[in-house]
Amino acid sequence: MGGYVHGYSKREEIRLQDQADAVRAVLHHDTSLAAGQRVLEVGCGVGAQATANPLADLTSIDISETSIRKTRQSVYAQLINNVRLGVADVSDLPFQDATFYHGYLLETPT
Repeated sequence: MGGYVHGYSKREEIRLQDQADAVRAVLHHDTSLAAGQRVLEVGCGVGAQATANPLADLTSIDISETSIRKTRQSVYAQLINNVRLGVADVSDLPFQDATFYHGYLLETPT
C-alpha cells in the first residue's frame, strides 16, 4: 500500500476539514444512531465525523499515525468522549465480525 495521499500541510488540513464538513452534511443528514450503537469509521482523516452522532460508540481508524494524532488532539479539545481512535489498515482490520452496527469508508485505499 502507498503512503498517505494528502500530505500534512496546514492548507491540506483545512481543505480536508472543509471536505469532511460537506461529507458530514450529506452522510449524516438523516442518520440517527441510538446510544451505544457501535460504528466503524475507516479513513477518519482529520476526525470531522466525530461529532455527527454524539450518542453512538464510534471507532475511528486511519492508516496514518499522524492523522490519528491530529484527530486525537481535536477530539480531546472538543471534549468528545464517544470516540476511540486507532491506526489500522482497512485490508486487515483488527476487529471480529459483527462488531459494528454501522460502518463507513471515507477514502478508498491507494
